[in-house]
Amino acid sequence: MVYRIEPFGPQLTPSTATKPQKKGDEDFVDTLKRFVENVDSRIQKADHMMEAFAVGKRTDLHNVMIETEKADLSLRLLLRIRNKLVEAYQEIMRMQI
Repeated sequence: MVYRIEPFGPQLTPSTATKPQKKGDEDFVDTLKRFVENVDSRIQKADHMMEAFAVGKRTDLHNVMIETEKADLSLRLLLRIRNKLVEAYQEIMRMQI
């Protein structure tokens, strides 16, 4: 006996595949881009504070160290997010169709 294979899930139709986003929704790419820009600005701020401290401007060492640590933690978090995204992509690519 041969049985017909039924579809696994609901079929995508053009109307469901191209639903417009609501105004309040934020795209994942936009969120990630904003996070990368935030990390970049933290790193630049820490660099400027280190330069100001090195040339003798009135900058407290503890503030320089705090900003440097904030930049370091932000960069570490960004790298972990990148690694998780790469792992997820690799896992998807290993899936058999």
